[in-house]
Amino acid sequence: MVKKVKKLTVKHLFLIELAVIFILGLIPLLWYRQGFLVFGHDVGYYLDPRANFKDNFYTWSNRTSSFGSVQTITLSSVFIYALEAFISFLGFGLIDTQKIIFIFWFTLPGITMYLMLKSFNPDKRNYSTRLMGSIFYMMNHFLLQGWFIAERTKFSIVAALPLIILILKKLFLDNESPYKNALILSLIIFILNGGIALPVWAGTFVTAFSFILVFLAPAGKKFKGKLRNITVFGLVFILSSLILNFYWIYPNLLAFRITIGEKATSVGMTSTAVDWAREISRNASFTNIFRMQGIPDWYGNPEHPYSSVFLTKPVFVFLSVLFPILGFIGALKLKKDSNDEIVLKRGMLLTIFISLPFIAGLHAPFGFIYEFLIRHFPGFTLLRSSYYKFGYALWFSYSYLIGLGVKRVANMWSKSLNFFFFLFLTIVVFIYNFPFFTGILFKWSESYSTMVKVPDYLLEAKKYIDTKYFTTRYLVTPPLDERTYYDIYNWGYFSLANVFNKLTRQSVVVNDAIIKPNERHIIDAVYKDIENRGNLELLKYLSVDSIVVRGDYSAGQDSQYSYTGIVDSIEKSGELKKTAFFGEWSFYDISGETYPLVYIPSSKSLVRANPDEFYKGSFPPSFNMGELFVLEDNDLVDRKDYNFGYNSNLLQAWCIDCVSGKNLSISEPPVKKINNRVVNYLSDKLESLRLLRIHQASDQIDFIFNSMLKDTQTIKLISEKSDSNSALIEREIGDWEYKINLIEDLFGQLDRWSLKREYSEKINYYFTFFSGRLGPISNSKDEVFTSKVKALINKLNVSISKVSIADLSAKSEHSTYYIEIPETGNYKIYVLFFDSVSKKSIDSRSLLVNKDFERVSPQRKGWFESEALTLNSGKIDIELENKYISLIPLVKVEQIDIISSDEEVCRKMDIEDLNPDSKYQINYDFEMSKDATLKLVAEELSLDEKLKSIELMSPVGISDGGKMSYKSSYLPGGYLKKTSLNYCLNTPDGGEVKAKVTNIVVSEEPKQPLVFFQSDKIVPSERSAYLEFLRLNQTKYLVRVKNPAEKFLLNINLRNDPNWVIRQVDSQNSGKYFSGEYRQFLGGRVREYKAQDKHVLSDLIFKSISQDVSFEKLQANGYSNAWIVDNSGETDIDKQTFLIEFKLQNSYYKGAILSIVGLIVVIGLYLHLRKRQI
Repeated sequence: MVKKVKKLTVKHLFLIELAVIFILGLIPLLWYRQGFLVFGHDVGYYLDPRANFKDNFYTWSNRTSSFGSVQTITLSSVFIYALEAFISFLGFGLIDTQKIIFIFWFTLPGITMYLMLKSFNPDKRNYSTRLMGSIFYMMNHFLLQGWFIAERTKFSIVAALPLIILILKKLFLDNESPYKNALILSLIIFILNGGIALPVWAGTFVTAFSFILVFLAPAGKKFKGKLRNITVFGLVFILSSLILNFYWIYPNLLAFRITIGEKATSVGMTSTAVDWAREISRNASFTNIFRMQGIPDWYGNPEHPYSSVFLTKPVFVFLSVLFPILGFIGALKLKKDSNDEIVLKRGMLLTIFISLPFIAGLHAPFGFIYEFLIRHFPGFTLLRSSYYKFGYALWFSYSYLIGLGVKRVANMWSKSLNFFFFLFLTIVVFIYNFPFFTGILFKWSESYSTMVKVPDYLLEAKKYIDTKYFTTRYLVTPPLDERTYYDIYNWGYFSLANVFNKLTRQSVVVNDAIIKPNERHIIDAVYKDIENRGNLELLKYLSVDSIVVRGDYSAGQDSQYSYTGIVDSIEKSGELKKTAFFGEWSFYDISGETYPLVYIPSSKSLVRANPDEFYKGSFPPSFNMGELFVLEDNDLVDRKDYNFGYNSNLLQAWCIDCVSGKNLSISEPPVKKINNRVVNYLSDKLESLRLLRIHQASDQIDFIFNSMLKDTQTIKLISEKSDSNSALIEREIGDWEYKINLIEDLFGQLDRWSLKREYSEKINYYFTFFSGRLGPISNSKDEVFTSKVKALINKLNVSISKVSIADLSAKSEHSTYYIEIPETGNYKIYVLFFDSVSKKSIDSRSLLVNKDFERVSPQRKGWFESEALTLNSGKIDIELENKYISLIPLVKVEQIDIISSDEEVCRKMDIEDLNPDSKYQINYDFEMSKDATLKLVAEELSLDEKLKSIELMSPVGISDGGKMSYKSSYLPGGYLKKTSLNYCLNTPDGGEVKAKVTNIVVSEEPKQPLVFFQSDKIVPSERSAYLEFLRLNQTKYLVRVKNPAEKFLLNINLRNDPNWVIRQVDSQNSGKYFSGEYRQFLGGRVREYKAQDKHVLSDLIFKSISQDVSFEKLQANGYSNAWIVDNSGETDIDKQTFLIEFKLQNSYYKGAILSIVGLIVVIGLYLHLRKRQI
């Protein structure tokens, strides 16, 4: 019986090995508890897989951002989403579908690795190599980190890698046809294409390159033949892959070409990329990488669920050394090694050594090369997360070598014990990867996990949302905390991606992290309007007709953020009607009328203004925005559409000598190469040459600040590495005294008072920051060094006092504004004096307009209005007296005494009734008996009695430096009950220190008055045009206009994008679409028909007509697409039909047709070649 079992085992060994891998592939079932699924964080799993699959066939999605967004980058994920949709289609529930998906992706890398190893090691005695290699490839720490967010895109590339090496083996070692193998590989990559994870292919390129070198190296006389084969193989593979993937490559190329400026800005932020790359590479030393560690999330994260076990427990530290040792035992050359084994080993070893510096990224010793590539090699910023882009190549190589090492060590035992030793080591691998069996891998902090229980009411709400068959848009409340933009729920969801993105295809408006700045302006203003005034007027411009209130939203509230007010305002609003609720979610419909998604405005305005102020309602009371507004924040001169016929024109004058009022912040640049004197010397010389090429004093000061910031970053890094590197630090700050003196001289050269005040604040801010960085190193054992550092701190403190400007009004009598008047006409001037200054006087104010004296009389809420003035087109200067603008002292304290010994001691002063819309200035002097740091901390008490501390400034005081003067800016939170200013004293080396803080003055900084010019040209409203529209799909809208004007604006409230285009089409052929259920807007002027979701080959179905109609595009409502339709070349028009379409969709259709044809051709060619054995 035993012999029969043994015989069957040997006979069916390969099937048994595969069965073992399939059984291990069921491990994901261990992760689930009843009712839980993986969701949140960066998990790309959707709560409706079939709807997500359908959405992925469009180049524009309404769900990915508040007003829609391009999604060409996700087109390649079709096979990943197709599998999920198919399983869901079979009738499996949401959780069961995810379980099956996870089993598939967990098993697939093991299967593909097994197929490769079986080809290289076909001998049945090599079962330990095949199994161990496959098991280690499907269960390792690299994939463990990927599983916590279920990175199916990464898993598909990891699964494809062994198949790629297998194809190369067939090409080079088995001498199979380059044509046939190129075609089959293109089909593999067509399916396992990594979706949106294109940069992750980097590890595959390194591995394939390494193996090609190994395959070519011993070719000898056959080199030319092999080179010819690889050339033919490469060309056929590239051509066939290009054709097969043309469905997503083509629209992506067009999208990049059309928005190349925007792409260049986002991709070209090299400093940010370098900073990120440095953080990712922080622990990626060669030692850690050789041990298959250095994973970024494992370090400096006390809440990581399992990293401390691997990094600190002796058994696991030993195992981290044992497995590499087994790998290098496997790499040793033995006489009985087959040629295939030798080649495979060489390829794996070469992959390890080539990938090492790439995985290490910016880590020493070769990090400067990687940094150079990021900064200067186009597109390399996409590889800033080096560990995650190249790391799997290391595990791929180790998987085989460890499997081979296990076989060799096992063979040292007798045949009877060989299997049990292999079994023992397999159990050790399981122990080393224990998080796979416990499910702890999903718990990424003490409070949050990506394994959550989605409440049933969420799915009920989804059904309700999906029953809206029109272009319904929802406003999501409460708004997200703008400090983080995290979407957080009390049932465990936590992500930057709002949950609606994973829930429905319907459009929602929310202030998440991915909206554009111009969109953020108006969305934030809508939230503030609802919260503070219960006003829904601005909401109409967003085409929102329903508001969702999420009672389960659980972001922390404090003095800076609170959502109680907006929820209360919605619940009490008479303009909203509660129509449905599901668990913690309530839906409110707007009782009044909102503007439809597509419409022709009967009244419209043209505005040039600062968006921040405009959306706050800072425009003259007489100004009417109309049903549509065009907002520009630049000069309107030479605009073709200015004379189009706006019903009202409002132009803001720009202040050219006002202080910006922006908050100062420091973004520290990359450090220098500490141990490379030559590079540092050249870098310093290059900086000196660059400084000489800068002519403006203000720009020179900014450049020097940046140079000193680099020095402080280097100092910080040196200090972290060692306490005894005073010589290195001294070299970094050796020229600081010269730089400080130069900044003082340049400050004296500033010609405008407003610029002086701005740079007085900057110097105060930066120099305080620099002294704070020097403070921790001012107590070195090296007395000479300590003396130099203290002298430098004192120099910074004295310099701050030298450039200090306390009073806004002391240096200038007027503030100067300018405006470009686009056309000659009559204008009224409106000036807004904010509360803090308008309370001083209610009489008329004076200003100079092109040196002519004019007066403005008070209206209401701080507004002053002039008489109508006739102004010529061109630039106009306005001067406003500064006597209306000065600091307003709120609190004065003569002196605070602080005595500290070993512990930090704080003294408090309370301030109440602060305006959250104002900025405050805190001036004070201090002196102390001993070197110490004096922190100024604002402690805010929120309306719900929660405390929040904000460190404003930490100047370092020198005992012999005398009295020092400081100035700090403070922006209070919007939900503040009171603020306490805490002066906290501490000394780094202990001992008693006395400090005296004197002349404390807290003042409100005045807001600069706003100046507007409003044209009094009366333009009658357009004749009422009747408009009908329907959504054919999310990329195409059919619009029919009856009784159109000769010239009119046609608007669609979707994100402005150059790919949205309009053309006139035949009305007769399109008439059949306007039928069935509909709803009406704007008193019946607009009718929307029930939305469809059908793919339409619009180039074939809707023929363009009339070359006499012109379209000029502009951005309306702060975010949308609008066209000026000019019918001046047409006559007797009573009806027109337009197609508004996202043109990349047609490109996708063309690309998809080519890919389908290509797929048929590739499969046909492959079968033909296989049949003829070519």
